[in-house]
Amino acid sequence: MKPRLNDLVATAKVVCIPLRTKFRGLTERELLVFEGPNGWSEWAAFTEYQDEEAATWLQAAIEWGFEDLPGPLRKQVPVNAILPAVPTEEVAKVLGRAGKFSTVKIKVADAKQTATHDLARILEVKQLYPDAKLRLDANGGYTVAQALELIAELGNNAINLEFFEQPVATIAELAELRIEISKRGQKTLVAADESVRRSSDPLAVELAGAADLLVLKSAPLGGIN
Repeated sequence: MKPRLNDLVATAKVVCIPLRTKFRGLTERELLVFEGPNGWSEWAAFTEYQDEEAATWLQAAIEWGFEDLPGPLRKQVPVNAILPAVPTEEVAKVLGRAGKFSTVKIKVADAKQTATHDLARILEVKQLYPDAKLRLDANGGYTVAQALELIAELGNNAINLEFFEQPVATIAELAELRIEISKRGQKTLVAADESVRRSSDPLAVELAGAADLLVLKSAPLGGIN
């Protein structure tokens, strides 16, 4: 059952969490948490979001905290370590805080860095954790040409990826990139993340042949249901 506005506001608490490493230019993360029948839920839309997008994140928070949810399918879910776009000399320290992991998602395409920085970071991870599975996440920051160049460099260094998450910004560019990857006989899988933000987006990605995988996040999609 959806809560009344007064009940929702009454349970709301503002939380500010300092970040150990900058993320999207932020040094702290502000969010609103609610305590509902299901437990705590959070509304953490970024400040640059417009009302419509922020409201979708709020709907997810309401669903998680207050509405009927499907039963759990498993007791444990493995998660990957995340490496922000840090200098190579900080890689060991940052990943050392992650504890035990078998997979690393490496952030690339930072606006203040180059593909050379990205490749060096990837190689450092591979050297430190040779058995770890690697994923890249560009948050749509590359052009098609830049993504292809990095994929080629990874091949030259015998580095295989589980997948490359949102290497370029648009669905059309994702589709173009997949075509070019296939032409070159490469095996890199492309995952769509930022391109899947509305209920109609997965179908649009599928129709365009724009991704091998979808990264589904309940908050941007308005919840599970």
